[in-house]
Amino acid sequence: MIFLHGFPDSAYLWDDTLKSSLGQSAKLIALDLPGCGGSDSLAKYGADELLNAIAEAIVLLRQQYGHFLTEEVTVDSRPRCILVGHDWGGIITSRIAAEAPGLVDRAIIMNSTHVSRGTIVSGISSRD
Repeated sequence: MIFLHGFPDSAYLWDDTLKSSLGQSAKLIALDLPGCGGSDSLAKYGADELLNAIAEAIVLLRQQYGHFLTEEVTVDSRPRCILVGHDWGGIITSRIAAEAPGLVDRAIIMNSTHVSRGTIVSGISSRD
């Protein structure tokens, strides 16, 4: 499970979750969004740059930690990845689920809104 925080926050939001008993049956990882907490900033900030940075991190994490998962939590012999997003992290989670099929197996969005593909172009805008 990969956890994304909201704004203005950091991965520390997920500390209690990472220490919970859930970590006994799954690998739990909380990411700092670029420029938040202990992470580096992006050279350019935009909806697509942020989405690509998080998607790249997910790909690397799946490659690195996929071997920790057991057969009971696989689908077609493939490690499962659940992306959990809170607040702004929920908006990023919904975009990844909509625009990168197969990157995550499940998306959980908390205290946020679901945005359809194309809704976020630069910041948050409403769709007519």
